[in-house]
Amino acid sequence: HAARFLEPVDYADFLYTVAELSLRFGQMDKAQSLLQLLISKYVEVGGQKLIAKSHHLMGRVAFYKSEFEPATRSYEASLEIYKGLEDSEGVCTMQNALGIVLVSTGKIYQGVDLFTSALEIADKNSYSDLIIKIQINLGNSQIIRGDRNLAQASFETDLEVLGESPNDDLKARIVHNILILYTG
Repeated sequence: HAARFLEPVDYADFLYTVAELSLRFGQMDKAQSLLQLLISKYVEVGGQKLIAKSHHLMGRVAFYKSEFEPATRSYEASLEIYKGLEDSEGVCTMQNALGIVLVSTGKIYQGVDLFTSALEIADKNSYSDLIIKIQINLGNSQIIRGDRNLAQASFETDLEVLGESPNDDLKARIVHNILILYTG
């Protein structure tokens, strides 16, 4: 019903926001159907950046459902749009997401290659939160590969980079991963 009261571009943003909230509250199917609607019917209206973000979110939904092929397709679609927009932060984010899928499907070295590429972009552009997220993923990959010392060094670097940052979520993730090193 909101479509009757909003301009098409505002309705496209509305659909994306509802899809984001649906995902946050575990309503995967709802998020997926809203994103499919957005991608199929609002490409012209929403703009390329919104469509790239929608493919990214669609990939997250698929990933959370352990549907790795659809996640890969969605992430790759998003990556291509970000490349076309010359959006280095979007490219970096999508390379990181694709790396996570690769590691999750046992392609650890390919995932590490993508993490490394994403880290170069993040370092070059000073995307500090992305640097930390990528480092966490590299550390987790190092744990899987059996290199606990390198993983620990990676996580400790992350904590140093975070310093007095108020980002408690990232700090908790890093400390959690350090605990895995000692208990795993």
